[in-house]
Order: sequence, then C-alpha cells, then structure tokens
Amino acid sequence: MKTLRSTELEGNTMFVRMNSATARKKGFEDAEPVRISAGGKAIPATLRVYDGVMDGVVAVCAGYGHTVLDGFS
Repeated sequence: MKTLRSTELEGNTMFVRMNSATARKKGFEDAEPVRISAGGKAIPATLRVYDGVMDGVVAVCAGYGHTVLDGFS
C-alpha cells in the first residue's frame, strides 16, 4: 500500500523541505522551483520551507509511499 502526503508529491511535482534559516542563507523562498542534483544527475522539485528540518539539511522523500518490500522498494 502506498501512503503519500500532499507535502511529498502532488501530480508530477516533488517537494523537498528546508528550514527557514537555511533557505534565507541560500536565498530561497517557500514554493520556489529548485533542482536537486547528485552524481551528475538533476531532478526538478518545489521547495517547502519547514522548520522541522535541521539547519543545513535538504529533506527529500525516498520510497514514495512504499511501505512493504516489493519490486519497487
């Protein structure tokens, strides 16, 4: 069973979270489009400012709601 919240994925829009202090330091605002990159690849996302994330961290959803072992977990 998949359990996705509207704060993780809405349609084709993936959300990432960053706290307000980090967002200010980096010049980002809530609901701003961003690109997440690693290993030479990048994906688009929308930033959500959320102070439940530790300073200096970008929180990205992994697994997209998969809660049991299957071919996609």
